[in-house]
Amino acid sequence: MSARHPIDPTMLTGFIDGVLTQGDRQRVAVHLETCEECRRTVEEMRMIRDVARSTPFRTLTDDQWSEAPRSSLSRWARNAGWALLALWLVATIVLITVLPDQDVDPLLGRVMIWGAVAGWLALFASAALDRYATARTDVYRAVKK
Repeated sequence: MSARHPIDPTMLTGFIDGVLTQGDRQRVAVHLETCEECRRTVEEMRMIRDVARSTPFRTLTDDQWSEAPRSSLSRWARNAGWALLALWLVATIVLITVLPDQDVDPLLGRVMIWGAVAGWLALFASAALDRYATARTDVYRAVKK
């Protein structure tokens, strides 16, 4: 808010969307009667909203939206990660259900922990490889945020 604009500019968006309280809505309406700049802003925002709402959204087909790994290394890392995590899950279930009263060998415990960690790291590496491959060919990579 400034001396020139006695209302918060973000209230204009709320006014257009119809989410303001009755008091705020009335305050904005009264302000719009005297402020040409805010009236223009509200009109522009309404036009943008209407165009955005009328723009058709094309849903991609499954063959256009592939979640498959992008390289053989990424595919191998993903498969290895899921295999390690599946083995870890089976081993954990066996230890909990079949051998609950027996002491677990510390080496087996460490192998299980590192197997789970390796599985998650392999999945992470697969995703990172895919992101890297995509980033290299991204036409918007030079766009500053």
